[in-house]
Amino acid sequence: MRHRLIDLVASLKPGETVEIDEREFALGGQQLREYEHNGAVFTVPDVILENISGSAWEWWYYRVPGSRSVRFCRLERPSEIAVYVSPDRRS
Repeated sequence: MRHRLIDLVASLKPGETVEIDEREFALGGQQLREYEHNGAVFTVPDVILENISGSAWEWWYYRVPGSRSVRFCRLERPSEIAVYVSPDRRS
C-alpha cells in the first residue's frame, strides 16, 4: 500500500498544486525517508515523485521560501522535456 502523501500528489488534476509541510514527511516512516543510492541522495519529495508513473513529464516540486513546506505541481499537460529528473540522473 502506498503512503497517503504519494496518493495525494498522484491525485492532482492537471494544473493543480498542493503544499505539504515537511513535518508531515516525518510521519511517513520507512516508506517516506531520505536515502542514498549509487551516490545520489533521494529526498522525501524525490521519493514521492519516484512512486508516480510518468512523473518526469508532468510533475515537479519546489521548497517554498521562508517556510517548511514543499509545493508539488502538476502541469496543465505533459511536457515534451522532463520537468522532474531523478537524483541518480542529475549531473
